[in-house]
Amino acid sequence: MKLGEQRKLATNILMEHGITASSSLQVSRRANFENKLSSRSVQRVNEMIDNYKRELEEYRLRLLQMENVEIQRMGKESAY
Repeated sequence: MKLGEQRKLATNILMEHGITASSSLQVSRRANFENKLSSRSVQRVNEMIDNYKRELEEYRLRLLQMENVEIQRMGKESAY
């Protein structure tokens, strides 16, 4: 079936179900709007996850620093 025939068939089916070009356009626009919102939400969640991973790594490095300082302090105490 050629592309033009497929479009005519699809249009006929939609018209048989009471879907007009105007309502189809409204639904299409709404779907596009919802898709954009979803994409933005997913992007924001991914940014939050990346920020959280960075914070965890920074926290881990701070803990290592504190641990090294404490080990050095304990080493000096035992040498004293």
